[in-house]
Amino acid sequence: MPASFQLNVAIREHSNGDQVAFKVDGQRFEGAEKTLKFSVDSHYDVRISARPSVDVRALNIAGFDLDLKKESENETLAVWNTSGMEVSKKGTRQNITLVLRTPQGTLTKQLQSKFYPKEDSHADWGHKLTTIEWKCTMEHDVIHVVEENFR
Repeated sequence: MPASFQLNVAIREHSNGDQVAFKVDGQRFEGAEKTLKFSVDSHYDVRISARPSVDVRALNIAGFDLDLKKESENETLAVWNTSGMEVSKKGTRQNITLVLRTPQGTLTKQLQSKFYPKEDSHADWGHKLTTIEWKCTMEHDVIHVVEENFR
Protein backbone atom coordinates (compact mmCIF):
# COMPACT_ATOMS: atom_id res chain seq x y z
CA MET A 1 0.00 0.00 0.00
CA PRO A 2 1.33 3.44 -0.84
CA ALA A 3 2.25 5.85 1.95
CA SER A 4 -0.58 8.16 0.86
CA PHE A 5 -3.77 7.48 -1.07
CA GLN A 6 -7.35 8.68 -1.43
CA LEU A 7 -10.47 6.83 -0.32
CA ASN A 8 -13.88 7.81 -1.67
CA VAL A 9 -17.00 6.72 0.20
CA ALA A 10 -20.34 7.05 -1.60
CA ILE A 11 -23.57 6.23 0.26
CA ARG A 12 -26.87 5.79 -1.56
CA GLU A 13 -30.27 4.39 -0.75
CA HIS A 14 -30.29 0.73 -1.72
CA SER A 15 -33.88 0.68 -2.98
CA ASN A 16 -33.69 3.57 -5.45
CA GLY A 17 -30.05 4.71 -5.69
CA ASP A 18 -30.81 8.18 -4.31
CA GLN A 19 -27.89 10.01 -2.74
CA VAL A 20 -28.04 10.50 1.02
CA ALA A 21 -28.36 14.04 2.28
CA PHE A 22 -26.06 15.93 4.59
CA LYS A 23 -26.25 19.27 6.30
CA VAL A 24 -23.61 21.73 7.39
CA ASP A 25 -23.87 22.25 11.15
CA GLY A 26 -20.69 24.30 11.56
CA GLN A 27 -19.40 24.11 15.13
CA ARG A 28 -22.78 23.31 16.74
CA PHE A 29 -21.73 19.76 17.60
CA GLU A 30 -18.51 18.29 18.92
CA GLY A 31 -18.08 15.54 16.30
CA ALA A 32 -17.82 17.31 12.95
CA GLU A 33 -19.06 20.23 10.90
CA LYS A 34 -21.27 18.10 8.63
CA THR A 35 -24.03 15.65 9.51
CA LEU A 36 -25.06 12.68 7.36
CA LYS A 37 -28.82 12.02 7.35
CA PHE A 38 -30.23 8.49 7.42
CA SER A 39 -33.56 6.76 7.91
CA VAL A 40 -33.84 3.92 10.41
CA ASP A 41 -34.94 0.48 9.16
CA SER A 42 -33.45 1.21 5.73
CA HIS A 43 -30.68 -0.20 3.55
CA TYR A 44 -27.83 1.85 2.10
CA ASP A 45 -25.23 0.96 -0.52
CA VAL A 46 -21.76 1.93 0.68
CA ARG A 47 -19.30 2.08 -2.22
CA ILE A 48 -15.62 2.47 -1.41
CA SER A 49 -13.08 3.28 -4.09
CA ALA A 50 -9.42 4.10 -3.76
CA ARG A 51 -6.65 5.72 -5.78
CA PRO A 52 -4.30 3.97 -6.03
CA SER A 53 -6.08 0.66 -5.44
CA VAL A 54 -6.55 -0.57 -1.85
CA ASP A 55 -7.70 -4.09 -0.95
CA VAL A 56 -10.65 -3.63 1.44
CA ARG A 57 -10.91 -6.78 3.56
CA ALA A 58 -13.54 -5.76 6.13
CA LEU A 59 -15.98 -2.94 6.75
CA ASN A 60 -17.90 -2.30 9.95
CA ILE A 61 -20.38 0.54 10.42
CA ALA A 62 -22.01 1.28 13.79
CA GLY A 63 -20.96 -2.13 15.09
CA PHE A 64 -22.30 -4.09 12.11
CA ASP A 65 -19.92 -6.17 9.97
CA LEU A 66 -20.92 -5.72 6.32
CA ASP A 67 -20.61 -8.27 3.53
CA LEU A 68 -18.26 -7.00 0.84
CA LYS A 69 -18.57 -7.39 -2.92
CA LYS A 70 -15.55 -6.55 -5.05
CA GLU A 71 -16.89 -4.50 -7.97
CA SER A 72 -13.53 -3.84 -9.63
CA GLU A 73 -9.84 -3.65 -8.75
CA ASN A 74 -10.33 -0.39 -6.86
CA GLU A 75 -14.03 -0.49 -5.90
CA THR A 76 -15.84 -2.40 -3.15
CA LEU A 77 -19.57 -2.41 -2.41
CA ALA A 78 -21.39 -3.23 0.84
CA VAL A 79 -25.00 -2.88 1.99
CA TRP A 80 -25.63 -1.36 5.42
CA ASN A 81 -28.92 -2.04 7.19
CA THR A 82 -29.89 0.68 9.70
CA SER A 83 -32.36 -1.56 11.53
CA GLY A 84 -31.61 -1.33 15.22
CA MET A 85 -30.40 2.27 15.03
CA GLU A 86 -32.32 4.66 17.24
CA VAL A 87 -34.06 7.77 15.96
CA SER A 88 -32.00 10.82 16.95
CA LYS A 89 -33.60 13.18 19.43
CA LYS A 90 -34.24 16.74 18.28
CA GLY A 91 -31.07 18.85 18.37
CA THR A 92 -28.74 15.86 18.80
CA ARG A 93 -26.28 13.97 16.60
CA GLN A 94 -24.85 10.47 16.85
CA ASN A 95 -21.25 9.68 16.07
CA ILE A 96 -21.20 6.28 14.41
CA THR A 97 -17.93 4.48 13.86
CA LEU A 98 -16.75 3.27 10.46
CA VAL A 99 -13.91 0.74 10.59
CA LEU A 100 -12.24 -0.23 7.32
CA ARG A 101 -9.57 -2.96 7.32
CA THR A 102 -6.94 -3.64 4.69
CA PRO A 103 -4.05 -6.12 4.85
CA GLN A 104 -1.72 -3.21 5.65
CA GLY A 105 -3.77 -1.25 8.17
CA THR A 106 -7.04 -0.11 9.69
CA LEU A 107 -8.96 3.14 9.35
CA THR A 108 -11.31 4.12 12.18
CA LYS A 109 -13.46 7.18 11.48
CA GLN A 110 -16.39 8.79 13.28
CA LEU A 111 -19.30 9.85 11.07
CA GLN A 112 -21.56 12.49 12.58
CA SER A 113 -25.07 11.32 11.77
CA LYS A 114 -28.73 11.93 12.42
CA PHE A 115 -31.31 9.16 12.16
CA TYR A 116 -34.93 9.85 11.25
CA PRO A 117 -38.05 7.67 11.27
CA LYS A 118 -38.35 5.76 7.99
CA GLU A 119 -41.17 7.89 6.53
CA ASP A 120 -39.83 11.27 7.72
CA SER A 121 -38.93 13.41 4.69
CA HIS A 122 -36.42 15.42 6.79
CA ALA A 123 -33.88 12.67 6.08
CA ASP A 124 -33.89 13.80 2.43
CA TRP A 125 -33.50 17.53 3.08
CA GLY A 126 -30.11 19.15 2.55
CA HIS A 127 -27.15 18.82 0.24
CA LYS A 128 -26.92 15.56 -1.73
CA LEU A 129 -23.74 13.60 -1.07
CA THR A 130 -21.91 12.36 -4.13
CA THR A 131 -18.88 11.17 -2.19
CA ILE A 132 -16.79 11.73 0.91
CA GLU A 133 -13.14 12.10 -0.11
CA TRP A 134 -10.57 11.12 2.47
CA LYS A 135 -6.93 11.83 1.76
CA CYS A 136 -5.09 9.24 3.83
CA THR A 137 -1.63 8.37 5.04
CA MET A 138 -0.26 5.16 6.58
CA GLU A 139 1.69 4.99 9.80
CA HIS A 140 2.63 1.47 10.87
CA ASP A 141 -0.72 -0.36 10.65
CA VAL A 142 -2.96 2.70 11.13
CA ILE A 143 -4.63 4.66 8.32
CA HIS A 144 -5.04 8.36 9.14
CA VAL A 145 -7.38 10.78 7.39
CA VAL A 146 -5.42 14.00 6.83
CA GLU A 147 -8.08 15.79 4.76
CA GLU A 148 -11.83 15.31 4.33
CA ASN A 149 -14.10 16.74 1.63
CA PHE A 150 -17.83 16.25 1.10
CA ARG A 151 -18.77 16.47 -2.59
